[in-house]
Amino acid sequence: MRRLIHHPLCPYSRFIRMVMFEKSLDFTLIKEDFWLERDNFILLNPSGQVPVLVEPDEKTFICNVSPVFEYLEEITPPELSLMPKNPVDKAEVRRLIAWFNEKFYHEVSNALLTERVWKRMMQSHYPDSRVIRSAIGKLPEHILYMTYLLQKRDWLVGNRMTAADLVAAAHISVVDFLGNIHWKNSQNSRAFDVIREWYARIKSRPSFRSLTIDVVNGFTPPLHYADPDF
Repeated sequence: MRRLIHHPLCPYSRFIRMVMFEKSLDFTLIKEDFWLERDNFILLNPSGQVPVLVEPDEKTFICNVSPVFEYLEEITPPELSLMPKNPVDKAEVRRLIAWFNEKFYHEVSNALLTERVWKRMMQSHYPDSRVIRSAIGKLPEHILYMTYLLQKRDWLVGNRMTAADLVAAAHISVVDFLGNIHWKNSQNSRAFDVIREWYARIKSRPSFRSLTIDVVNGFTPPLHYADPDF
């Protein structure tokens, strides 16, 4: 069986987990505290990042989020593709994957994870409240942009769920797990309501529900986190 080396709060890992679930692939999860830089893990992926996909032959290792996603797209039937057929729409999905895995990750999800989770687990430094405030302050900008994309369509790219929705949900879910999304935002209430409706549809899917059973020692998500009708 395939193995996916991951961390439950890594948004890249969450994205690939949902992708594999949506593609009906059997796999087992291997949790990796990647910041420990264990020799055995570095041998698999010199970049020291998760996720890493290990194929059943135990000789094939696909490392890092984008190569793993593209690989899974290649080895699964076209009817299970999470990419549109239209080249323009396909390019748009790739653009949004990069948006969330680079811009949103840098400005919001990884900033919060670093200050609130990774530093605590590494027992290295105290959280920087300025970085936390900046990340929370940047979130509404991304929510407003997502609302703009959803104004005339059901999903982020067209009227069919794609990988763009899954990657967005992976990053949003981490911030939500940490309790840093105030869904009843007074200044941007309409935008947050739009994203809340979109997010509720994602949360109702089995691929997302598989994430909600994760247990992370020392952290308890808010009560609404696992509730699709939040």
